[in-house]
This record gives sequence, C-alpha cells and structure tokens, in this order.
Amino acid sequence: MAEVYYITSTKCPEPKPRKLKNGDTVYDIVFRVIFPNGDVHQKRLSGYRNKTLAKQAHADFLTKYCELAPKNLQIKKTGILFEEAWGQYFTYILGNMKESSCYTIRNKFKIHILPFFTGKYLDSLTKQDFYSWQDNRLNALNPKTGKRYSRSTVLKIKEHLNAFLEWVEERYEIPNLLQRVKMPKTVKKQSAAKNFDFWEDTEFYKFIDSVDDILYKTLFSFLYFTGCRKGEAISASDEDYTSKGFHVYKTYTNKTLDGSAYKITASKANRDFYVPIVSELKTQMDTYLKWKKENNISSQYLFGGDRPIAPETLRRQFDKYIKIANVKRLRVHWLRHSCASLLIHHGASPQAVADWLGDNVEQIFKTYGHLYDSDREKLCNKISRSDTNND
Repeated sequence: MAEVYYITSTKCPEPKPRKLKNGDTVYDIVFRVIFPNGDVHQKRLSGYRNKTLAKQAHADFLTKYCELAPKNLQIKKTGILFEEAWGQYFTYILGNMKESSCYTIRNKFKIHILPFFTGKYLDSLTKQDFYSWQDNRLNALNPKTGKRYSRSTVLKIKEHLNAFLEWVEERYEIPNLLQRVKMPKTVKKQSAAKNFDFWEDTEFYKFIDSVDDILYKTLFSFLYFTGCRKGEAISASDEDYTSKGFHVYKTYTNKTLDGSAYKITASKANRDFYVPIVSELKTQMDTYLKWKKENNISSQYLFGGDRPIAPETLRRQFDKYIKIANVKRLRVHWLRHSCASLLIHHGASPQAVADWLGDNVEQIFKTYGHLYDSDREKLCNKISRSDTNND
C-alpha cells in the first residue's frame, strides 16, 4: 500500500465547477491531507464530468490512501495568521474593486469579523469556529437600533467572509470550511410582493407642485423622469446634459479610504449610456440652466455649482417637501422605482425599461416583475366576449 495520508474528516467538500476552453464544465475536489510528519498539504482531484463522479473519486481516495489522524498527531501550522492574510487580501481588492466597495468590506471586517479571528492561524480554524462566529452574529445587537442584526445582514457579512476564504484557499491552499456552515432554518414568512414603494404619476405631480425651490424642483424631476441613481445625479455636470439625452457614466461616493469628503468615480457596473429626456423635464431643465447662468452659478456640478450637493442635504429637502405635499413618504432612491413604474404603466417592454435605467433585463424582471404581473391582470380583466366582434 502507498504511503498513508491522515485526514481530520471524511466529509466530502462541495465539488468546484471549472470551465474548460471548449466551454464544457468539469468538477474538482479540493481537500487537505496530513503527512505522517504533520505537514499539511492540499490535494486536488480534477476533471470529473459531474458532481457525483467527483464525490465518488473523493470517497475512493480516502478508502485507498487515508486514515483518520490520531489524536496525538502534531499537525504543523502554516504560520498564516488571519489578520496577516486579511491585510494581503485588502491590498488585492484595492486593485480590483471600486474604492466605495473596499470601504464597505473593510468596515464589515473591522466590526464583524476581525474581532473574532485575529490572532488565530487560518489552518487551525475548524467548522465549529465558523459556526460559533455565525451564531454570535445572529444573536448580536446592532448598537444603532438595539435590535438583532437581520438574517439578510448576517448573510451579507458571511458573503464577504466567504469571498476572503475563497481567496485564501486559492492563495494558500487552506480549504474554505465556511462553505460547509449552513444558516439555521427559520420559519418562512410569506414575502411581500415588493420590497419598495413608488409614486404613481398623480402622487409625483402633487409632490413636485409643492417644491418652490428651482434647484430641488429640477433635481427631483430629473430623478423621477430619468430613473438615475442619486449619486449619478449628484456627480453630474452641466455638460452631461446633451442633445442625445443625459450622459450617465459617473457617480458620487462619500465612502472613501483616504478621509476625503467625497470622490467622483465610475458609475455602478461601469455603465456608460444616455437617458432620454422627456419634454416636461426638458422644459424644466432649460428653465433651470437659464437661471444658473443668470446667477453666475458654476457649471462644474449640474445640481450644486462648485461643490456637489451632500446626500444628507438632498434627503432632508426631499422629506421637507413630502410633508408639505402630504404624500406618502419614499426614500430618494425610490424615485428610480417610480420611473420604472411609469414606464411599465405606459407599456414599455422589459428591454426598454432596462435600456432606460441602464440595467439588464434579468435585473428588471427581478425588481419589477410584480408590476408587469399586475398590468397583465388588468389586461386580462379587460378581455371579454363583448370585446370580440362577431362576423
């Protein structure tokens, strides 16, 4: 018999899909084996046509070559501390992600992850360690609200940790045990048809008629009729308003790593396109730009002059006019949803809505599918025998 490898668990890790150059998908199994001297190495079984074959290969390998590690075996550590690998990973993502995304990830690790794993060697962590971490986060209280973190919040944090551990596995050949950690089952609640609200056109007109400041009247109209995100509007300059429509290619963020108040960066998903300008918005925009010129206001920022409007200022003004108009309260971002609702109401196809908002069709269906369903129901109710012409 060949040299025996030791293992700490016989459970098969989840097979990893891998694309071949010809487009086919094969599955690999990656797991740790321990040499008799305590050295830890990664073992990879590669190229199986499906998951079942990959799992069978893992079982066959364990049967033929492996034994459970004896309790007195001194397993050698790799010497990679969690925080050391985190520092290297953060340097890696700085070169591959937007600064605002790195800012968010850094804060998640600082608050929710590093306090639990700092000082621990990555290859000494067990599945139980990750279960303990997960249980802690599910029961922890948010200091801002005094309530437990929601399940979705913990899942998002877990996604960040999993991405890091995937990088660790690729870089240091230390298996990602978090993949085997399942969230506890909960009683499923019937989900609402939507997780956002919007204004119908009558509600928006009631709101916008109450806005007596030309800057905010134009800005809120702009957000409603273009469906742009607030960061895209805040970062815009006068020259982005063109004969083709509004040019969308950048955004505003105050999530900066160097302490600066804000930065103008590439827009979400690095999209670059033009949003059509409807006649009502064009009239308002022309009046506004004339007012800016008459008052010698800088063209650097379309809605701010020399400096962009702060998101918090925008929110306060939005809430102020909602109270004056006595309409239901929305978030500023939901003007984007209101725009989508308006387009769907007027018969726009999913592709047309996607082109207008700069999204893909899959995202449009995911977010606004219920609106299409409701329109189909209305159409169905209108069709009856009386609508059919008899020859």
